[in-house]
Amino acid sequence: MTTPVLVAVAWPYASGSRHLGHLAGAYLPADIFARQQRMAGNEVLMVSGSDVHGTPITVRAEEDGVTPADIVDRYHSEFLRQWDELGMSWDLFTTTGTENHARATQEMFLAQRAEGHIDRRTSEQLFDPEKERFLPDRFVEGTCPYCDYPDARGDQCDNCGRTLDPTDLIDPRSKLSGARPVLRETEHFYFRYSDFADRLKTYLESRKGWRPHVLNFALGWLEEGLLDRAITRDIEWGVELPVDDLGPGKRIYVWYDAVIGYLSASWEWAESTGDPERWKHWWHNDDARHVYFIGKDNIPFHALFWPAQLMGVADRMDGGELRLPDDIPANQYVTFKGGKASASRASASPSTRGWSASSPTPSATPWPPPSRSRPTPRSPRSRSGLGSTRSWSPPGATWSTASCRWSTSTATAPSPPRARWSPTTRSSWPGSTGTSGARPSSSRPSSSGPPCGPGWTRPNRSTST
Repeated sequence: MTTPVLVAVAWPYASGSRHLGHLAGAYLPADIFARQQRMAGNEVLMVSGSDVHGTPITVRAEEDGVTPADIVDRYHSEFLRQWDELGMSWDLFTTTGTENHARATQEMFLAQRAEGHIDRRTSEQLFDPEKERFLPDRFVEGTCPYCDYPDARGDQCDNCGRTLDPTDLIDPRSKLSGARPVLRETEHFYFRYSDFADRLKTYLESRKGWRPHVLNFALGWLEEGLLDRAITRDIEWGVELPVDDLGPGKRIYVWYDAVIGYLSASWEWAESTGDPERWKHWWHNDDARHVYFIGKDNIPFHALFWPAQLMGVADRMDGGELRLPDDIPANQYVTFKGGKASASRASASPSTRGWSASSPTPSATPWPPPSRSRPTPRSPRSRSGLGSTRSWSPPGATWSTASCRWSTSTATAPSPPRARWSPTTRSSWPGSTGTSGARPSSSRPSSSGPPCGPGWTRPNRSTST
Protein backbone atom coordinates (compact mmCIF):
# COMPACT_ATOMS: atom_id res chain seq x y z
CA MET A 1 0.00 0.00 0.00
CA THR A 2 1.40 3.39 -0.99
CA THR A 3 1.49 6.37 1.38
CA PRO A 4 0.72 9.95 0.32
CA VAL A 5 3.77 11.94 1.48
CA LEU A 6 3.79 15.73 1.52
CA VAL A 7 7.37 17.02 1.37
CA ALA A 8 6.96 20.61 2.57
CA VAL A 9 10.09 22.69 2.08
CA ALA A 10 10.89 26.09 3.61
CA TRP A 11 9.81 29.08 1.51
CA PRO A 12 12.78 31.36 0.76
CA TYR A 13 12.29 35.11 1.03
CA ALA A 14 12.50 36.64 -2.43
CA SER A 15 14.69 39.41 -1.01
CA GLY A 16 18.19 38.15 -1.80
CA SER A 17 20.25 35.27 -3.11
CA ARG A 18 20.28 32.03 -1.18
CA HIS A 19 23.50 30.81 0.42
CA LEU A 20 25.04 27.40 0.97
CA GLY A 21 23.42 27.12 4.39
CA HIS A 22 19.97 27.14 2.79
CA LEU A 23 21.00 24.53 0.25
CA ALA A 24 22.56 22.19 2.80
CA GLY A 25 20.03 22.85 5.55
CA ALA A 26 16.70 22.47 3.78
CA TYR A 27 16.67 22.01 0.02
CA LEU A 28 19.07 19.15 -0.71
CA PRO A 29 17.84 17.03 2.24
CA ALA A 30 14.25 17.52 1.08
CA ASP A 31 15.07 16.56 -2.49
CA ILE A 32 16.97 13.45 -1.39
CA PHE A 33 14.07 12.42 0.84
CA ALA A 34 11.50 13.02 -1.91
CA ARG A 35 13.46 10.93 -4.40
CA GLN A 36 13.84 8.10 -1.88
CA GLN A 37 10.11 8.13 -1.14
CA ARG A 38 9.28 7.99 -4.84
CA MET A 39 11.64 5.05 -5.29
CA ALA A 40 9.84 3.34 -2.41
CA GLY A 41 6.59 3.67 -4.37
CA ASN A 42 4.93 6.34 -2.25
CA GLU A 43 2.85 9.21 -3.67
CA VAL A 44 5.06 12.25 -3.15
CA LEU A 45 3.96 15.86 -3.39
CA MET A 46 6.98 18.15 -2.95
CA VAL A 47 6.04 21.83 -2.77
CA SER A 48 7.51 25.18 -1.86
CA GLY A 49 7.78 28.65 -3.33
CA SER A 50 9.12 32.16 -2.96
CA ASP A 51 7.82 34.07 0.06
CA VAL A 52 7.06 37.42 -1.58
CA HIS A 53 5.35 39.27 1.28
CA GLY A 54 8.13 39.45 3.83
CA THR A 55 9.28 42.77 5.17
CA PRO A 56 12.84 41.87 4.06
CA ILE A 57 11.48 42.48 0.56
CA THR A 58 10.11 45.92 1.37
CA VAL A 59 13.36 46.74 3.19
CA ARG A 60 15.37 45.70 0.14
CA ALA A 61 13.07 47.69 -2.15
CA GLU A 62 13.57 50.80 0.00
CA GLU A 63 17.34 50.34 -0.11
CA ASP A 64 17.42 49.80 -3.89
CA GLY A 65 14.90 52.51 -4.73
CA VAL A 66 12.56 50.11 -6.55
CA THR A 67 9.17 48.52 -5.90
CA PRO A 68 8.71 45.29 -3.92
CA ALA A 69 7.44 43.65 -7.13
CA ASP A 70 10.77 44.44 -8.81
CA ILE A 71 12.64 42.69 -6.00
CA VAL A 72 10.34 39.67 -6.18
CA ASP A 73 10.73 39.34 -9.95
CA ARG A 74 14.51 39.53 -9.64
CA TYR A 75 14.96 36.83 -7.01
CA HIS A 76 12.12 34.47 -7.87
CA SER A 77 13.57 34.18 -11.37
CA GLU A 78 16.97 33.52 -9.84
CA PHE A 79 15.57 30.78 -7.61
CA LEU A 80 13.84 29.06 -10.54
CA ARG A 81 17.05 29.10 -12.55
CA GLN A 82 19.07 27.67 -9.67
CA TRP A 83 16.55 24.91 -8.97
CA ASP A 84 16.66 23.92 -12.63
CA GLU A 85 20.46 23.90 -12.66
CA LEU A 86 20.56 21.86 -9.45
CA GLY A 87 18.00 19.38 -10.78
CA MET A 88 15.56 19.80 -7.89
CA SER A 89 12.57 17.49 -8.28
CA TRP A 90 9.80 19.90 -7.28
CA ASP A 91 6.21 18.99 -8.02
CA LEU A 92 5.52 22.70 -7.67
CA PHE A 93 7.61 25.74 -6.76
CA THR A 94 5.30 28.76 -6.77
CA THR A 95 4.98 32.04 -4.84
CA THR A 96 2.81 33.54 -2.12
CA GLY A 97 1.85 36.25 -4.58
CA THR A 98 -0.73 34.21 -6.48
CA GLU A 99 -4.49 34.72 -6.35
CA ASN A 100 -4.69 31.09 -5.27
CA HIS A 101 -2.55 31.79 -2.19
CA ALA A 102 -4.57 34.89 -1.31
CA ARG A 103 -7.76 32.82 -1.51
CA ALA A 104 -6.36 30.09 0.75
CA THR A 105 -5.14 32.67 3.29
CA GLN A 106 -8.44 34.53 3.36
CA GLU A 107 -10.47 31.32 3.71
CA MET A 108 -8.30 30.20 6.61
CA PHE A 109 -8.63 33.62 8.26
CA LEU A 110 -12.44 33.52 8.00
CA ALA A 111 -12.61 29.95 9.28
CA GLN A 112 -10.47 30.73 12.32
CA ARG A 113 -12.40 33.90 13.03
CA ALA A 114 -15.68 31.95 12.86
CA GLU A 115 -14.20 29.51 15.39
CA GLY A 116 -13.41 32.39 17.75
CA HIS A 117 -9.62 32.24 17.43
CA ILE A 118 -9.15 35.69 15.84
CA ASP A 119 -10.18 38.96 17.49
CA ARG A 120 -9.56 42.71 17.21
CA ARG A 121 -7.36 44.56 19.64
CA THR A 122 -5.88 48.01 20.03
CA SER A 123 -2.15 48.01 20.63
CA GLU A 124 0.82 50.33 20.54
CA GLN A 125 3.14 50.10 17.56
CA LEU A 126 6.38 51.87 16.81
CA PHE A 127 6.08 54.92 14.56
CA ASP A 128 8.91 56.73 12.76
CA PRO A 129 8.42 60.46 13.52
CA GLU A 130 10.74 61.51 10.68
CA LYS A 131 9.25 59.29 7.97
CA GLU A 132 5.75 59.65 9.48
CA ARG A 133 4.82 55.99 9.12
CA PHE A 134 4.28 52.91 11.24
CA LEU A 135 7.25 50.55 11.18
CA PRO A 136 6.84 46.85 10.35
CA ASP A 137 8.89 44.49 12.49
CA ARG A 138 11.98 44.33 10.30
CA PHE A 139 12.12 48.08 9.91
CA VAL A 140 13.10 48.24 13.60
CA GLU A 141 16.39 47.15 15.16
CA GLY A 142 17.69 47.33 18.69
CA THR A 143 19.15 45.36 21.58
CA CYS A 144 17.67 41.93 22.35
CA PRO A 145 16.13 41.87 25.85
CA TYR A 146 17.16 38.22 26.30
CA CYS A 147 20.79 38.05 25.17
CA ASP A 148 21.79 41.74 24.74
CA TYR A 149 22.62 41.26 21.06
CA PRO A 150 22.81 44.86 19.77
CA ASP A 151 21.43 44.27 16.25
CA ALA A 152 18.30 42.22 16.93
CA ARG A 153 15.42 42.75 14.53
CA GLY A 154 11.89 43.65 15.51
CA ASP A 155 10.64 40.14 14.74
CA GLN A 156 13.53 37.92 15.80
CA CYS A 157 16.99 37.89 17.32
CA ASP A 158 19.54 36.22 15.05
CA ASN A 159 21.80 35.57 18.01
CA CYS A 160 19.55 33.65 20.43
CA GLY A 161 16.71 32.75 18.06
CA ARG A 162 13.91 34.32 20.11
CA THR A 163 10.92 35.73 18.26
CA LEU A 164 10.25 39.29 19.32
CA ASP A 165 7.87 42.19 18.99
CA PRO A 166 9.41 45.55 18.08
CA THR A 167 8.33 46.95 21.43
CA ASP A 168 10.45 44.29 23.18
CA LEU A 169 13.69 45.81 21.89
CA ILE A 170 15.93 47.92 24.08
CA ASP A 171 16.95 51.24 22.47
CA PRO A 172 15.00 50.64 19.24
CA ARG A 173 15.92 52.53 16.07
CA SER A 174 14.27 52.91 12.69
CA LYS A 175 16.04 51.29 9.74
CA LEU A 176 14.53 53.97 7.51
CA SER A 177 15.85 57.06 9.23
CA GLY A 178 17.89 55.94 12.24
CA ALA A 179 15.50 57.89 14.46
CA ARG A 180 14.20 56.55 17.73
CA PRO A 181 10.59 55.50 17.04
CA VAL A 182 7.70 56.47 19.27
CA LEU A 183 4.67 54.45 20.31
CA ARG A 184 1.29 55.17 18.76
CA GLU A 185 -1.99 53.32 19.05
CA THR A 186 -3.26 51.23 16.15
CA GLU A 187 -5.82 48.43 15.75
CA HIS A 188 -5.07 44.94 14.47
CA PHE A 189 -6.40 41.40 14.28
CA TYR A 190 -4.79 38.93 16.69
CA PHE A 191 -4.61 35.16 16.45
CA ARG A 192 -5.27 33.57 19.82
CA TYR A 193 -2.37 31.13 19.94
CA SER A 194 -2.88 30.80 23.68
CA ASP A 195 -6.12 28.90 22.92
CA PHE A 196 -4.03 25.96 21.74
CA ALA A 197 -1.39 25.63 24.46
CA ASP A 198 -2.81 22.41 25.92
CA ARG A 199 -3.57 20.82 22.55
CA LEU A 200 -0.11 21.68 21.27
CA LYS A 201 1.51 20.15 24.36
CA THR A 202 -0.42 16.92 23.83
CA TYR A 203 0.44 16.96 20.15
CA LEU A 204 4.17 17.51 20.71
CA GLU A 205 4.44 14.92 23.47
CA SER A 206 2.90 12.34 21.14
CA ARG A 207 5.58 12.85 18.46
CA LYS A 208 7.88 9.86 18.03
CA GLY A 209 11.30 9.95 16.40
CA TRP A 210 11.60 13.74 16.23
CA ARG A 211 15.04 15.26 16.56
CA PRO A 212 15.61 16.16 20.22
CA HIS A 213 16.55 19.79 19.55
CA VAL A 214 13.29 20.34 17.62
CA LEU A 215 11.06 18.81 20.27
CA ASN A 216 12.89 20.40 23.20
CA PHE A 217 12.85 23.83 21.57
CA ALA A 218 9.09 23.69 20.94
CA LEU A 219 8.21 22.28 24.37
CA GLY A 220 10.45 24.83 26.07
CA TRP A 221 8.64 27.59 24.22
CA LEU A 222 5.29 26.25 25.44
CA GLU A 223 6.50 26.17 29.02
CA GLU A 224 7.26 29.89 28.83
CA GLY A 225 3.72 30.56 27.64
CA LEU A 226 2.31 30.89 24.14
CA LEU A 227 1.34 34.50 23.44
CA ASP A 228 -1.37 35.81 21.14
CA ARG A 229 0.15 37.69 18.21
CA ALA A 230 -1.01 40.37 15.79
CA ILE A 231 -1.47 38.92 12.31
CA THR A 232 -2.02 42.23 10.48
CA ARG A 233 0.22 45.24 9.95
CA ASP A 234 0.00 48.84 8.75
CA ILE A 235 1.53 48.08 5.37
CA GLU A 236 0.44 48.04 1.75
CA TRP A 237 2.39 44.97 0.64
CA GLY A 238 0.73 41.70 1.55
CA VAL A 239 -2.46 39.66 1.30
CA GLU A 240 -5.56 41.83 1.55
CA LEU A 241 -7.95 41.25 4.43
CA PRO A 242 -11.26 39.57 3.53
CA VAL A 243 -13.05 42.01 5.87
CA ASP A 244 -12.88 45.81 6.12
CA ASP A 245 -13.30 46.13 9.89
CA LEU A 246 -9.95 47.87 10.38
CA GLY A 247 -10.20 50.37 7.55
CA PRO A 248 -7.61 51.03 4.81
CA GLY A 249 -3.87 50.48 4.98
CA LYS A 250 -3.94 47.07 6.68
CA ARG A 251 -2.64 43.75 5.32
CA ILE A 252 -2.29 40.20 6.63
CA TYR A 253 1.25 39.84 7.92
CA VAL A 254 3.85 37.58 6.36
CA TRP A 255 4.58 35.08 9.09
CA TYR A 256 0.88 34.21 9.36
CA ASP A 257 0.34 33.75 5.62
CA ALA A 258 3.73 32.26 4.58
CA VAL A 259 3.13 28.86 6.20
CA ILE A 260 -0.28 28.71 4.52
CA GLY A 261 1.73 28.37 1.33
CA TYR A 262 2.08 24.63 1.93
CA LEU A 263 -1.69 24.32 1.62
CA SER A 264 -2.16 26.84 -1.19
CA ALA A 265 0.62 25.21 -3.21
CA SER A 266 -1.16 21.88 -2.84
CA TRP A 267 -4.32 23.52 -4.17
CA GLU A 268 -2.43 25.03 -7.09
CA TRP A 269 -0.76 21.73 -7.96
CA ALA A 270 -4.09 19.88 -7.87
CA GLU A 271 -5.68 22.44 -10.19
CA SER A 272 -2.76 22.08 -12.61
CA THR A 273 -3.42 18.33 -12.87
CA GLY A 274 -7.04 18.88 -13.89
CA ASP A 275 -8.32 17.41 -10.61
CA PRO A 276 -8.88 20.38 -8.23
CA GLU A 277 -9.94 18.08 -5.36
CA ARG A 278 -6.76 16.00 -5.49
CA TRP A 279 -5.11 18.02 -2.70
CA LYS A 280 -7.44 16.38 -0.19
CA HIS A 281 -5.59 13.09 -0.76
CA TRP A 282 -2.74 14.63 1.28
CA TRP A 283 -4.57 17.02 3.61
CA HIS A 284 -7.77 15.14 4.55
CA ASN A 285 -6.21 11.69 4.72
CA ASP A 286 -5.36 9.97 8.00
CA ASP A 287 -2.91 7.71 6.16
CA ALA A 288 -0.90 10.60 4.73
CA ARG A 289 2.44 11.74 6.09
CA HIS A 290 3.64 15.37 6.19
CA VAL A 291 7.38 16.09 6.55
CA TYR A 292 8.65 19.68 6.82
CA PHE A 293 12.25 20.53 5.88
CA ILE A 294 13.32 23.80 7.46
CA GLY A 295 16.16 25.53 9.26
CA LYS A 296 16.52 25.79 13.02
CA ASP A 297 15.22 29.37 13.15
CA ASN A 298 11.86 28.26 11.71
CA ILE A 299 11.08 25.67 14.39
CA PRO A 300 8.51 27.77 16.34
CA PHE A 301 6.62 28.67 13.17
CA HIS A 302 6.30 25.04 12.05
CA ALA A 303 6.09 23.19 15.38
CA LEU A 304 3.79 25.67 17.17
CA PHE A 305 2.24 28.45 15.09
CA TRP A 306 1.37 26.43 11.97
CA PRO A 307 -0.14 23.49 13.91
CA ALA A 308 -2.20 26.00 15.93
CA GLN A 309 -3.45 27.64 12.73
CA LEU A 310 -4.37 24.22 11.32
CA MET A 311 -6.20 23.29 14.53
CA GLY A 312 -8.01 26.62 14.47
CA VAL A 313 -9.69 25.82 11.16
CA ALA A 314 -11.50 22.78 12.58
CA ASP A 315 -13.51 21.27 9.70
CA ARG A 316 -14.48 24.56 8.06
CA MET A 317 -12.27 24.14 4.98
CA ASP A 318 -13.93 21.62 2.66
CA GLY A 319 -15.48 19.63 5.49
CA GLY A 320 -12.43 17.99 7.02
CA GLU A 321 -9.69 18.74 9.54
CA LEU A 322 -6.32 19.58 8.02
CA ARG A 323 -3.43 17.24 8.74
CA LEU A 324 -0.79 18.33 11.23
CA PRO A 325 2.97 17.90 10.65
CA ASP A 326 4.18 14.33 11.16
CA ASP A 327 7.86 15.25 11.32
CA ILE A 328 9.94 18.44 11.24
CA PRO A 329 13.58 17.44 10.66
CA ALA A 330 14.95 20.95 11.15
CA ASN A 331 18.68 21.23 10.66
CA GLN A 332 21.13 23.17 12.75
CA TYR A 333 22.82 26.23 11.27
CA VAL A 334 25.59 25.89 8.74
CA THR A 335 28.40 28.11 10.02
CA PHE A 336 31.06 30.03 8.13
CA LYS A 337 34.17 31.26 9.95
CA GLY A 338 32.47 30.45 13.24
CA GLY A 339 29.28 32.42 12.55
CA LYS A 340 25.79 31.53 11.35
CA ALA A 341 25.14 32.05 7.67
CA SER A 342 22.45 34.70 7.32
CA ALA A 343 20.84 36.07 4.18
CA SER A 344 19.33 38.98 6.10
CA ARG A 345 22.78 39.88 7.48
CA ALA A 346 24.50 39.14 4.14
CA SER A 347 26.86 36.69 5.79
CA ALA A 348 27.66 33.40 4.12
CA SER A 349 30.42 31.80 2.16
CA PRO A 350 31.84 33.83 -0.68
CA SER A 351 30.03 33.37 -3.96
CA THR A 352 30.41 29.75 -5.00
CA ARG A 353 28.45 27.99 -7.70
CA GLY A 354 26.13 30.94 -8.00
CA TRP A 355 25.10 30.84 -4.32
CA SER A 356 25.69 34.06 -2.43
CA ALA A 357 23.92 36.12 0.19
CA SER A 358 26.12 39.16 -0.31
CA SER A 359 25.35 40.02 -3.93
CA PRO A 360 22.03 40.52 -5.72
CA THR A 361 22.98 38.31 -8.65
CA PRO A 362 24.52 34.84 -8.95
CA SER A 363 28.27 34.57 -9.27
CA ALA A 364 29.79 34.19 -12.69
CA THR A 365 30.81 30.64 -11.83
CA PRO A 366 28.12 28.36 -13.29
CA TRP A 367 26.45 25.66 -11.25
CA PRO A 368 26.44 22.88 -12.08
CA PRO A 369 29.59 23.13 -14.22
CA PRO A 370 28.80 22.81 -17.91
CA SER A 371 31.30 19.99 -18.27
CA ARG A 372 30.90 16.63 -16.52
CA SER A 373 34.63 15.86 -16.97
CA ARG A 374 36.81 14.84 -14.06
CA PRO A 375 37.64 17.81 -11.81
CA THR A 376 41.19 19.08 -11.66
CA PRO A 377 43.02 17.47 -8.72
CA ARG A 378 43.73 19.86 -5.93
CA SER A 379 46.57 20.60 -3.58
CA PRO A 380 46.29 21.75 0.05
CA ARG A 381 44.26 24.91 0.62
CA SER A 382 45.40 28.25 1.92
CA ARG A 383 46.45 28.28 5.56
CA SER A 384 45.14 31.77 6.12
CA GLY A 385 41.51 30.92 5.45
CA LEU A 386 38.76 31.55 2.98
CA GLY A 387 39.36 34.48 0.69
CA SER A 388 43.09 34.61 1.43
CA THR A 389 45.71 35.65 -1.11
CA ARG A 390 48.52 33.65 0.56
CA SER A 391 49.35 30.13 -0.58
CA TRP A 392 50.32 27.56 2.02
CA SER A 393 53.03 24.91 1.97
CA PRO A 394 54.60 22.89 4.79
CA PRO A 395 57.87 24.40 5.97
CA GLY A 396 60.84 22.98 4.08
CA ALA A 397 58.67 20.81 1.84
CA THR A 398 58.32 20.57 -1.92
CA TRP A 399 55.34 19.42 -3.97
CA SER A 400 55.75 16.30 -6.11
CA THR A 401 53.55 15.91 -9.18
CA ALA A 402 54.63 12.28 -9.39
CA SER A 403 53.27 11.33 -6.00
CA CYS A 404 50.77 14.17 -5.52
CA ARG A 405 52.11 14.90 -2.05
CA TRP A 406 54.38 17.20 -0.12
CA SER A 407 57.81 15.72 0.52
CA THR A 408 60.58 16.73 2.87
CA SER A 409 63.95 15.17 3.48
CA THR A 410 64.19 16.15 7.12
CA ALA A 411 60.80 15.70 8.75
CA THR A 412 57.24 14.74 8.13
CA ALA A 413 55.31 17.69 6.78
CA PRO A 414 52.42 18.88 8.93
CA SER A 415 48.91 18.20 7.76
CA PRO A 416 46.89 21.01 6.19
CA PRO A 417 44.66 23.03 8.49
CA ARG A 418 41.12 22.13 9.51
CA ALA A 419 38.67 21.62 6.66
CA ARG A 420 36.91 24.64 5.23
CA TRP A 421 35.15 25.32 1.98
CA SER A 422 37.42 26.38 -0.89
CA PRO A 423 35.92 28.73 -3.48
CA THR A 424 38.52 27.59 -6.01
CA THR A 425 38.01 23.82 -5.85
CA ARG A 426 34.38 24.07 -4.67
CA SER A 427 35.08 21.45 -2.00
CA SER A 428 36.77 21.18 1.37
CA TRP A 429 40.31 20.11 2.09
CA PRO A 430 40.27 17.76 5.09
CA GLY A 431 43.05 18.48 7.49
CA SER A 432 42.80 15.21 9.41
CA THR A 433 43.77 12.74 6.68
CA GLY A 434 47.32 12.17 7.86
CA THR A 435 50.61 13.87 8.50
CA SER A 436 52.20 13.52 5.08
CA GLY A 437 50.14 16.21 3.47
CA ALA A 438 48.85 13.80 0.80
CA ARG A 439 45.50 14.25 -0.79
CA PRO A 440 42.87 11.70 0.25
CA SER A 441 43.14 8.57 -1.88
CA SER A 442 39.43 8.73 -2.71
CA SER A 443 39.97 11.89 -4.74
CA ARG A 444 42.88 10.62 -6.82
CA PRO A 445 42.30 9.90 -10.51
CA SER A 446 42.10 6.23 -11.37
CA SER A 447 43.93 6.63 -14.69
CA SER A 448 47.37 5.22 -15.29
CA GLY A 449 50.43 7.44 -15.07
CA PRO A 450 51.08 10.13 -12.48
CA PRO A 451 48.21 10.31 -9.91
CA CYS A 452 47.77 13.99 -10.72
CA GLY A 453 47.12 13.27 -14.41
CA PRO A 454 49.38 13.60 -17.46
CA GLY A 455 51.08 16.95 -17.69
CA TRP A 456 49.45 18.21 -14.49
CA THR A 457 51.30 20.73 -12.34
CA ARG A 458 50.43 21.90 -8.87
CA PRO A 459 47.99 24.80 -9.20
CA ASN A 460 48.50 28.13 -7.49
CA ARG A 461 46.22 27.84 -4.46
CA SER A 462 45.86 31.61 -4.07
CA THR A 463 42.31 32.87 -3.89
CA SER A 464 40.98 36.36 -3.71
CA THR A 465 37.83 37.85 -2.34
